[in-house]
Amino acid sequence: MFKLSSKLAFSNLKQNRKLYYPFALAVMLTTMILYSFIALSSTPHLEDSYGGGAARTVLGFGSFVVQLVVIILVAYANGYVMKNRSKELGLYSVLGMEKKHLLVMTLWELLIFFILTVGAGLGLGLLFDRLIFALLLKCMGLPVVIQSTFQIEPVLNTLLGLVLAFGFILLLNSFRLLRYSSLNLMQQKKAGEKKGRFLLVQTLLGLGLLGIAFYLALTVERPVAAVQGFFIAVILVILATYLLFNAGSITFLRMLKARKSYYYKPENFISVSNLIARMRKNAAGLATISILSTMVLVTLTGSLNIFIGGQNYLDTVYPSDYSISVGHMTSEAETEPVVEDVQAIIQKTADATNLSDYQVVQTTYWSAEIRKIDGRSLEVYDQSTSSTGQELKTEGTVYFFDQATYEQLTGQKLELGENEILAYGYQYPGRLDSHLEINGKSFTIKEKLNSNFIQGKLPQGDLFQHQMGLYLVFPDLNQLGLKVDKNLEFSITAQDKENKDFIAGVAKELYSTDKISQYGATYFGGYERYSMEKEWRELAGTLLFIGVFLSVIFLLATVLVIYYKQISEGYEDRENFVILQQVGLDQKQTGTTIRKQILTVFFLPLFFSFLYLGVAYKMIAKIVALLGATNAGLVLQTTLAICAVFFISYVLVFLLTSRSYRKIVVR
Repeated sequence: MFKLSSKLAFSNLKQNRKLYYPFALAVMLTTMILYSFIALSSTPHLEDSYGGGAARTVLGFGSFVVQLVVIILVAYANGYVMKNRSKELGLYSVLGMEKKHLLVMTLWELLIFFILTVGAGLGLGLLFDRLIFALLLKCMGLPVVIQSTFQIEPVLNTLLGLVLAFGFILLLNSFRLLRYSSLNLMQQKKAGEKKGRFLLVQTLLGLGLLGIAFYLALTVERPVAAVQGFFIAVILVILATYLLFNAGSITFLRMLKARKSYYYKPENFISVSNLIARMRKNAAGLATISILSTMVLVTLTGSLNIFIGGQNYLDTVYPSDYSISVGHMTSEAETEPVVEDVQAIIQKTADATNLSDYQVVQTTYWSAEIRKIDGRSLEVYDQSTSSTGQELKTEGTVYFFDQATYEQLTGQKLELGENEILAYGYQYPGRLDSHLEINGKSFTIKEKLNSNFIQGKLPQGDLFQHQMGLYLVFPDLNQLGLKVDKNLEFSITAQDKENKDFIAGVAKELYSTDKISQYGATYFGGYERYSMEKEWRELAGTLLFIGVFLSVIFLLATVLVIYYKQISEGYEDRENFVILQQVGLDQKQTGTTIRKQILTVFFLPLFFSFLYLGVAYKMIAKIVALLGATNAGLVLQTTLAICAVFFISYVLVFLLTSRSYRKIVVR
């Protein structure tokens, strides 16, 4: 019997090859992609580049996500194959094969299928490994000078992942064979779906979970909270989607059935009746499509916005080629001697490090940490409060500029009277209309500015930490009447943008002579933009690579689920439509009925995907802003463009798969 089972397994795979072709393609592609992720995350050369450690972490997470998608895809495709083979397996049982023999036969089939498809997938992965590695380096902005090398560990890990997936479907198949009798197996393909229990409870629970997820997404204010809440919201949305599609779709179809003016038309009667007959399976498929579509949209939105918004991030944090900051001085400190001294050190270090053709622009401004915001009232910490040594709870930073500095930065002339100010707020929660009260002193807001006038001119690293900033312009900063930090910024542009010794030389000179403390300052900072920009682009490129790669996986999974859904329903409906045509349904009515049946619920997943993305947009915007994409207009434009491209892709997949459905049904 053992030999017979193995021969039958080969014969069954050959005879049912049309059923197994899409399954085999899915397994090969997912194996190739899973191996590529694991191989990239474990390559020993990755740390040779900037951002390599972060890239390895992100790739490792991507491997975990791909593993989950592999299990989902394999289980879904296997379910379709087994249901269409249920009559065949039932016939084997009727002809005398015991269930243990059927189990052995299906085990042989899975083993043979595993060896062929996973082997081919690994071969493709090994073949394209270097190409994918080169693509990653290209996205990171690196020259392709380091090559990937073959390692046995990624191969073993990939095999382990596929063994887990196939072991899972083996358990499902065994449960199916042991649970159903021969008669049940032969009739299973034609059997309608059970209507389910506790539909109202499921609906209410789904609405409750979805409401909690929406609340988390819409009420988030802090980027860190957005990151923490995002994963909780994702889990809640997945659970709610399956509950609502399972119970909600049934309720929706029953509502259509209750509308006599709609239901008692041939095309509507047939389509609604067909959907009700298999509503539970239909709901699971639609929910899966909706979740996978949402994953495509969210992944692409996040990764593309981070990559595209990188320029804004660099201009915000590293606006000049070189920068030297001396800060947290007392507001009464004399700055002229300090400016002259630092400029002399800059010139000395530039000569020593061969930095030529450079220009220095010096800017003085004040700043303070925000303690409380209440409408038109603002409370800030002054230096007497900060000197307590206690950790300050801050809402963000407010920057103070005098009129002369504003004119220097913008080239625009101002006429400000006493206690008149200009104001600009980035995501500022308070009111900036008629006046602003700062620590009890009131100032008239002459004009609310529409743009950040220091963007691209002065570094604003803390803007990403708090995701909020306030910028005020005074005729004279002494009018503020507070003891806050005085800061000196030296922005340097040069033809040589890769002189790493320059900033290090300035820092050494300042610290070795203890000049920082002599200036009364408690902060010194300096950067060289070229290295920072290189590191950022490598990290952003890695995130883009992972995002696009994962999006391709999710899109592939979406297409396969849609395809399986269409052709499985086509084979189930074909005999019904043949009977209906025999009793008088013409070709035109058949086509109208098919179109109605497909359109009734097929675009529901797309609607829910866009709904989820719209609700999660605020949370996504907070997260990508934390990683550099702070240009709200650009983030919105990128998101809308992604939605448009996905909509077109979804419609094309729908047209192609519905064509396959029609070919099966109308013969």
